Amino acid sequence: MNLPEATIETHRNGGKLSSISAIMPVWMKKEEDGHTKVIIPLLGLTTWAASENDVEAAASEAIQSFCMAAEKHGLGVDEELKALGWDAEETSPKHGLLSHTTSDELLQQVMQTADQFAFSQLAIC
Repeated sequence: MNLPEATIETHRNGGKLSSISAIMPVWMKKEEDGHTKVIIPLLGLTTWAASENDVEAAASEAIQSFCMAAEKHGLGVDEELKALGWDAEETSPKHGLLSHTTSDELLQQVMQTADQFAFSQLAIC
């Protein structure tokens, strides 16, 4: 059985986070009001999309917001992700690569039910 894995790659310019790339499992649930609930379990995030067509944009914005908040109000994206159980595989002043792999059998099965999205070079302002 393949282990579900998510990765976040960070890029810095002059010590400031400039962009991120992420491969992340995302769950979607149609709500009674017609909106789509978007759950990003490995970041503990929930957001809403106007429709299923907007899910990727909503997830992308939620990930960007998480990273901006971690940089501005936390210890930085890399350290905040480590606190959430992510592993740093490679770090340098300009580049970081973190992954989240689980060996818990129940969580593996749950994670395999999520849709996998790849978010490339999300700009961080």
